[in-house]
Amino acid sequence: MKALQQKTLFLTIFFSIVAAGFAQASSSGISLNRAADEAQRLAAHRPGWSVMLGSGSSMNPHYGNGDIVIVDDSNLKSIRPGMIAVYKDNEGDLVGHTVVAVTPDGLRVKGINNSGEDSELVNSSNYRGVVVGILRTDGRGSVSLPTVIGKRQ
Repeated sequence: MKALQQKTLFLTIFFSIVAAGFAQASSSGISLNRAADEAQRLAAHRPGWSVMLGSGSSMNPHYGNGDIVIVDDSNLKSIRPGMIAVYKDNEGDLVGHTVVAVTPDGLRVKGINNSGEDSELVNSSNYRGVVVGILRTDGRGSVSLPTVIGKRQ
């Protein structure tokens, strides 16, 4: 848990100091390509971090189509309610949904715009990581990244 907190603190400081322009640029339109490039530079210095392309509407306003999502492959046991867990669902899609409960059998998750929880639990066999950063973009451009879906259920 301490390692996850340190990584999250690092990301917070990074975005506050180094990438403060993103907050301003997102309202004026930072391109998908620029956001992806900056996120990949950051992830290259953080073991276990990967960069994904956001898609779907179940997690708006957190992330949606064309947003860049940074995922940390932190230990499943460190995940708590309120965090966004990324997992591979039964259809083979990478899904990023909010953790609503931690049970002995796994995490119960839900897209914030979905009426109910996902039908499957997140466990050690399908868990891929936790979202530690999101860069909102104007969606202009194209990138070749794994896609994490805010999936309607």
